[in-house]
Amino acid sequence: MPIRVLGPVFTFERIIAARRWQGYALRSLFVAALLVGMTLIWWGQVAGKSGVVSIRAQAEIGQWYFYALIGTQLALVLLAAPAFTAGSICLDRSRGMLAHMLMTDLSDSEIVLGKLAARLLPVFGLIACALPVLSLSTLLGGMDPLALGLAFLITTCLALLGCTLALTLSVWAKKTHDVLMATYAVWVVLLLFQPIWELVAMSGPGVAGPPSWVLHLNPFWLAFA
Repeated sequence: MPIRVLGPVFTFERIIAARRWQGYALRSLFVAALLVGMTLIWWGQVAGKSGVVSIRAQAEIGQWYFYALIGTQLALVLLAAPAFTAGSICLDRSRGMLAHMLMTDLSDSEIVLGKLAARLLPVFGLIACALPVLSLSTLLGGMDPLALGLAFLITTCLALLGCTLALTLSVWAKKTHDVLMATYAVWVVLLLFQPIWELVAMSGPGVAGPPSWVLHLNPFWLAFA
């Protein structure tokens, strides 16, 4: 039923995306990086300590796992979401495929939502790959289930925002790298807006500091708050 609602564009894009090896390689590298990071954290915290690791020490290791897992996941989504969606419209326009789709009986919503949903699937797949690693790290304790759920919710919303923004810019841009540069520029503004405002307020007399809502624009702060 969802496939019928999204239309044949989603089905076609989904089949094409499933045949690309890059998505499988990226998910494998992501999980491997998480496992390597967990191993390094465990080695750094436990190496040189004799005896059985206490429950408190295991909980502290679990907290480090949370920071490493969520931080890596957010950084990867910031990079991957625009990369998966940047060429969805501009490439079809340059190849002439968009003109063919506009001549069919497909509605605008079927084209746009079909492309967006198909590009969101691999990004959501990256987020889902972290769940098995997360299940291993929760055995140590030190993780708040509510914080974990909210962090994954923030990552999912960030993926939706990144894909939607890249798709919107792809309608106007002519080349894929233009879309990527514009989307990454928006990410830089979101991440550095609050510290730059604070620096300006500290250097210039009479300049008020940033309000609290500015800090909420940073997804890392939201996930670690």
